[in-house]
Amino acid sequence: MDSNRGFVPNIVTINAGDEIVWDNYYADTITLISNDGLFDARLLAYHQQYRYIFKKSGSYSFSLENKNLNGTIIVEYHVTVPSSTPLVTAPKELPPNTLFVSARMKKPAFWEKEKYELRDLRVEILNQRDIPISIDAQILSGEQILEEKSFIFERAGSSYSFANEKIHFVNSTNVTLRLLIEGYQPMEYKFKEID
Repeated sequence: MDSNRGFVPNIVTINAGDEIVWDNYYADTITLISNDGLFDARLLAYHQQYRYIFKKSGSYSFSLENKNLNGTIIVEYHVTVPSSTPLVTAPKELPPNTLFVSARMKKPAFWEKEKYELRDLRVEILNQRDIPISIDAQILSGEQILEEKSFIFERAGSSYSFANEKIHFVNSTNVTLRLLIEGYQPMEYKFKEID
């Protein structure tokens, strides 16, 4: 979304159970409104995201507050034909000690009215086994994704480290790192505060 063009694309068709992610690509804060009351108005700062899983079929409209910009999500319900073999297998657990993960942050500064300023977040991940791994790393405050990185480990000894690209203002000091690992169950790590 952005405050000039609105929703891009402005009509999307998905299946029931799919998730939509709205991302503010405009430099100023904008307010996302569900015209059907699916959720309360969401203030989204630059590159801040809001996610919603659509469970029921139907047509849902959205707008940007104080703008004549609208978007529509069409949710279709598909009946799947049962088969003798399962279509989806549950993700398996990553073998123990496969990854060494360090998630650290400087103690958040109090900003205003129960808001905190996050400046220095650092993540280091090391592959300790000879297993190729594809990872999406998400920095979260509650369920809000602050930043996301994707990378692949080819072999043992491969490592990846990153820091936050911008300052974040959040409502809680509860910040976590979620690793979405292709073929394996997600893993979460709480950021440790350092001085």
